Amino acid sequence: MEASLVDEVLACLADERSLFQYFPDRYALALLEKSLKQDEKEEQDIAAIRKGPYGKLMQRPVLKQLLSGQGNGKLSAWDLYRVCPEQQYSYVLGLGRWGSKKDYRWDQMSRPGENLVLQLNFNRAHDHQFDRTLGMDKREFNGWYHPTDQNGRCTLAWARLDLDLNAGQALIEEIQTDWLRDVQRLHKHYLAALKREAKHFYFWGYELSVEKAEHYCKQTLAEHRLWQEAMLTAALEFLWQVIGIHDVYYHSYETGKALKNINSDGPPRSLYSELPKRFCFQLQARGPEWIEECKPARKRLNKLKQGAAWYRLNFEDARTC
Repeated sequence: MEASLVDEVLACLADERSLFQYFPDRYALALLEKSLKQDEKEEQDIAAIRKGPYGKLMQRPVLKQLLSGQGNGKLSAWDLYRVCPEQQYSYVLGLGRWGSKKDYRWDQMSRPGENLVLQLNFNRAHDHQFDRTLGMDKREFNGWYHPTDQNGRCTLAWARLDLDLNAGQALIEEIQTDWLRDVQRLHKHYLAALKREAKHFYFWGYELSVEKAEHYCKQTLAEHRLWQEAMLTAALEFLWQVIGIHDVYYHSYETGKALKNINSDGPPRSLYSELPKRFCFQLQARGPEWIEECKPARKRLNKLKQGAAWYRLNFEDARTC
């Protein structure tokens, strides 16, 4: 997308900080809610939903529990709103930008321009705990050269977005976490220290307590293990509710690597296969025209021996939702 469009979005929204709550299977509720609104009916037959494109969502534990109390065989958006588990994790959404038209090849972007970045930031309680427990510079975990929060917050993950407002479409370029990757590295170091019965160990130049590092790693890896679901849910709701885009593309593994000029080891394959399938994206050969018609992107796509493949989640008819 053009830098001017990123400027416009950031000028309107950059100072806003939205609280985002996540719990297991919340993505399934979000997709079903969107589907119910699209149909413009107050409620739908559960049997019909099971046979539709979002039927597999009904097998998620949170939906099974909800449906066990539905005696009338119907499901409405209001029923979904009533799901409110006691254990939820609070994040703060932020916005940023990434890339440039000149260096887009090295910025892992599908076409020249920039990406809008949606950040899934930890809440203040986590940040205070990190300071008390580890006492490290947050920037060590935040990723010095990645699109993380620049205002002092710890960023769990981010999504890079390319938008075409004329087409009413978006491409999710990537979702990624540096934070949990680095916590996993810290986890290995404290385990090694524990094995040699040490009380302290060095990590990136900091002397850390084995006991405190163990507590932080175990809690963080357990509480935020669903970061992929949380990040993708946040990105979709942002596109639907804030930007007004209901037709969303997502890279498949090989096509994404080719377009983003990733020649070495790629990202975790599951992020570009299992995750979009879980969210009911449909795999297809055609991508967004505004990518396929871009000359540099077209050259890369033509080199794919098996042809391009894209995931798509289309609620285009739901523009009035």
